Amino acid sequence: MPTYVISLENNIIAIGSYSGTINIYKLNMFRNTMTGICLKTLYTNAGYIYYLNTLPDGKIISLNETSIQIWDQYTGYCDKTLFGQTARCDGIVVNSTGQIITLESETNTLFIWK
Repeated sequence: MPTYVISLENNIIAIGSYSGTINIYKLNMFRNTMTGICLKTLYTNAGYIYYLNTLPDGKIISLNETSIQIWDQYTGYCDKTLFGQTARCDGIVVNSTGQIITLESETNTLFIWK
């Protein structure tokens, strides 16, 4: 079951799931029907994917219960893992300079990573 879907580029989407995977699909339109081919599966070790977003350089950001992971969509590797939150965050935003911003509603704590 998908938890979050984001559009990357040229009919390519990323879908996060409760199983901790991120699937990258190429979408095609054929006779008024949308089909998709899975190009790559990214495997996290952190469980649920709560949110996905992208950085200005096209890398994928996944937010789970304990960390934020930054993924290279082309190689499928996790480039960096960010720790710091103590409770589940309620979303992930990337500003125009590439800073990653999350909010813990339980503690009213705002996290900003560069």
